[in-house]
Amino acid sequence: MSMLRLYPDASGENFDWALLDNTGHFIRTGTNDLPQATKCEIILPAAMVLLARIKVPKANKRRQAALLSFAVEERLISEPEINHVALGGYYPDGSVALAVIDKAWLTHLLTHLKANHLSPVRVMPETLLPSLEPLSWAMVWTGSSGFLRTGEFSGMALDGNGNEPPPELQLALREAVAPKKIVLHAVSADVPNIRQWSLQLGIPIERGKDWDWKTGEISCPINLLQGEFGSRQIDLTWLPKLRPALIMLSLMVTLQFFGIVADWARLAHEKANLSAEMTLLFRTSFPDASVVVDAPLQMTRKLDELKHAAGFQEAGDFLPLLAGVASSLAALPRSELKSIDYETGKLGLSIEVPETDSVDSLQKKLAASGLKVMLDKQVPAAGGSGVTAYFTVSPEAS
Repeated sequence: MSMLRLYPDASGENFDWALLDNTGHFIRTGTNDLPQATKCEIILPAAMVLLARIKVPKANKRRQAALLSFAVEERLISEPEINHVALGGYYPDGSVALAVIDKAWLTHLLTHLKANHLSPVRVMPETLLPSLEPLSWAMVWTGSSGFLRTGEFSGMALDGNGNEPPPELQLALREAVAPKKIVLHAVSADVPNIRQWSLQLGIPIERGKDWDWKTGEISCPINLLQGEFGSRQIDLTWLPKLRPALIMLSLMVTLQFFGIVADWARLAHEKANLSAEMTLLFRTSFPDASVVVDAPLQMTRKLDELKHAAGFQEAGDFLPLLAGVASSLAALPRSELKSIDYETGKLGLSIEVPETDSVDSLQKKLAASGLKVMLDKQVPAAGGSGVTAYFTVSPEAS
């Protein structure tokens, strides 16, 4: 992965460029004859971009974006339709920072790059690239021109002969709160007389690092690729910043996975031990059993057999079920019990009742003893004077 950094001239067709590797280290530089790169970014000359701070009416973001060009109309001598306005950020008082550029020039620039199979991910005004020290301004000077950054979103282009401070700088100091100092970054060896400038301006000026847009990591709070110039490419430059978090997340998932596996192995081991203990207990209790498939189930059945052999009755046996419905049947003198069947915990009754509407009443009375009574079917009685209802009676818990 490589990054091509471009610096166009006023025509938008000629470029100085620098090619950087994926770590941001400088590879080579040149003029025109643009090389291919994975990504591309553009640094615009300070004179090409106007930075403004204005108040705009409160509105939703889409409507506010549409009003930006007209909001800076009073700051420009051109018609608002020919300008492209990019939103920077908001100030504490609610005003917004804007970057304004000629729309036709930017269109021409991007079209020229597209013909060279290059689609920039960022278009930045160079005015906002120098870093700011607390309570200071940053100035870049080439010997006869340069630019000044006065805040996070503010700055301007500078012109002069180098003998005296640029008039734009002097005007900015009169109109704004003066900084504690100005840090000057020189582009060439033609450095102005810093001491003389400091005396004339009444502000300390100190020499900073030499300025070179070609090398090093840069950041800018405004990307002009907004609105109709919004990049359709997905900028993934932020992904490396997530690497520590992704590594930590992977470690957490890995630890969680092995923790779950370890817990599952522990529970499986405990289950195997319990199963072996139950099998041993069953064989000890019933040594005549030749095959043990399901020790708990076989133990339950053996205990049931022992209870029956000892005369214990369970709720699903014939006599307890019959005793449960006997009192209800005795209270129905007009009903006639036709038959009783029993099979594996269920008692079958066929009862002849004189009228159809008595079947529901009979079912409720049979269930009053705490048993579960299900009506299987009802058919006309042989004599034609009622119906025969077939019920299945079982313990409530079954």
